[in-house]
Amino acid sequence: MAKFGRFAFIAVLTFLILAGVLAGMRQLQQGLSATALHEPVVWGLYVTCFVFFVGLGAGALFIGSLAVCSGKDQFHPIARAGSIISLVSLILAGLFITMDLGRPERAYLLLTKAQLESPLILDFLVVNVLIGIAALYTLFAFRAEALSKDTPAGIFAKLLAIGGKPGKIGQFPKLLRLLAGIMVIGIPILYLLTVRLFASLRAHPEWNATVLGPVFLTSALLAGLAATSIIAGLGNSKQKEPGSANQARRLVINGLIILIIIDILISLSPLATMRQFDSSAELTIWSHINGFTIAELVIGLLVPLAFLLAVRNKPNISIAVPGVLILIGVFLKRWHIINSGMLNRSLPLPDAAYFPNLVEFTIALGIFAFGIMLLYLLTLLLRQLGTAEA
Repeated sequence: MAKFGRFAFIAVLTFLILAGVLAGMRQLQQGLSATALHEPVVWGLYVTCFVFFVGLGAGALFIGSLAVCSGKDQFHPIARAGSIISLVSLILAGLFITMDLGRPERAYLLLTKAQLESPLILDFLVVNVLIGIAALYTLFAFRAEALSKDTPAGIFAKLLAIGGKPGKIGQFPKLLRLLAGIMVIGIPILYLLTVRLFASLRAHPEWNATVLGPVFLTSALLAGLAATSIIAGLGNSKQKEPGSANQARRLVINGLIILIIIDILISLSPLATMRQFDSSAELTIWSHINGFTIAELVIGLLVPLAFLLAVRNKPNISIAVPGVLILIGVFLKRWHIINSGMLNRSLPLPDAAYFPNLVEFTIALGIFAFGIMLLYLLTLLLRQLGTAEA
């Protein structure tokens, strides 16, 4: 039954990937006219997914960097999971923004005709720097002894095999741990540089707000920690977690609780400002609250917070469910920010509406399926190499 379940899982992912490729070929032939994207809404599902996965990748890489620079082997599952999630997420972000170009085959122009002052080029550079660091972390998560000693890769394997157990954080090169310490400070700064893209666009009052940076950063860290806790196995209720593993689990839960509370306060802060300074505050507040803000607050924050508080001292209860809800809530937040910023513009434009069409949905599902497949294969390979811990 287990083999059949895995086969069905891979078959469904393969079907979605192939469907996404076919839809992508249609968009390649027709351009963005094959989608529902048009003036004034030129950023939709693709950009939402791009922003979501950049945040998820940066947040997971930040968590992984904390674990690596700690030097403690009990945090090795967190470092390993954070690096893999970051690598996969940033690759998916690149795929989504490429599809948003409409003509992906012309992406080479980003390099040949790059304008360094362009926010798009800045995003391109930041994402590639983060991919490089995530790939480096992932490389050192693999067991060096698994590489053949009779091939050129074997020479590199000897460089990785520093001694003891190569998969452990304590055996990572000191230079890499120093880099991780630098990135604990550097990743939030780099990520906020990508958020600057929205604030730099004129006539978008939803984006020209000082609270936008903290909103993006807090939810990115929250999503990264939630995804890392799931992939690291800290939410596996079937495993008993004595000693150091249980300590790591408690730290993750406490971190999630703190970030959720901060995210709630940041999300509600504009309402308090409206009440204090706007004479027509009731109308403004109710116009700020809609179905998406309620869904973000309830699904992504309040329900996971209640769940985590309830299981905080119960090590045998899974925390995967609140982790998934947090990821859903963060995605809804990204959709709300992107969509409202596109529709609400300080320009004399006619009313507009946007919802992704079948081509966009199919391409997005295909990219999501590719990411899940890649994540599954990487974690499976780690287990086969003997680095996965019970």
